[in-house]
Amino acid sequence: MECYIALTLVCPLLYPGPEKDEMELLRSLRASLAFYTLLPVGNGTLDFRAIARWLPLVGALLGGMLVLVHELSRQVFPETVAAGLTVIAWAGLTGGLHLDGWIDVWDGLAIHNPERRFEAMSESTTGAYGVIGAVLLLGMKGLCITALLHPSGLFLAPVLGRWGQVMAIGLYPYAKAAGKGAFHRSSMRPKDYGVGVGLLLLVLLPSVYFWGWQTIVLIAGGIGGGWILSWCFAKAFGGQTGDTYGAVVEGTEVLVLLLGTLTWFIRP
Repeated sequence: MECYIALTLVCPLLYPGPEKDEMELLRSLRASLAFYTLLPVGNGTLDFRAIARWLPLVGALLGGMLVLVHELSRQVFPETVAAGLTVIAWAGLTGGLHLDGWIDVWDGLAIHNPERRFEAMSESTTGAYGVIGAVLLLGMKGLCITALLHPSGLFLAPVLGRWGQVMAIGLYPYAKAAGKGAFHRSSMRPKDYGVGVGLLLLVLLPSVYFWGWQTIVLIAGGIGGGWILSWCFAKAFGGQTGDTYGAVVEGTEVLVLLLGTLTWFIRP
């Protein structure tokens, strides 16, 4: 309820258009949750236009749920098992949406001929490089969660990972004439990015306040890492695709978790 109150206060200020109507905002938010997660959103009309503007909020919701899963698991199981259960919950809550993109990008990068990369990425079967990429990613997530000394890394990883996707959408063209992820860029307007920035600040500022200045390192690393990954994929593929959007999310999440394991600046 507090979250929804904040949305109704912040979004109309950032978005002075016809979507001041609370029901329209709610339909758009529900569509974002339906697309990016497996969380139930109920029945009714969904508006999928510009759903990427809600990604910081989606990430915060996922991050909070992951922290809860991890903390509860630690009360029952050893730390390594709790970390494994958290990784499983992470993939389950998103339906493996971004993980699938990460796998396809690894398969695409294995092809030295840039013109054939999209062909490899669109195949229904997973190649050896994709399997290797998935194992490395999930393994690193589990190891990092085991070594985390503070919940801020686990909470912020989904937030900053999804902000990396917003940057990829806004900064780089879509690489293909048509694709499943093309609607993200075509439906986003400057005001939608303004909503995204506002929601990002709405999540990050309280995190810094409650968890201290150390989280600034995670935030800076996550934003910088997301931009670098976006740039690298844009260079490799001539732009972004739905798969590279997912790969940016996954890669940035791992980077934030990795920063969260650095014992010299994160203390319980």
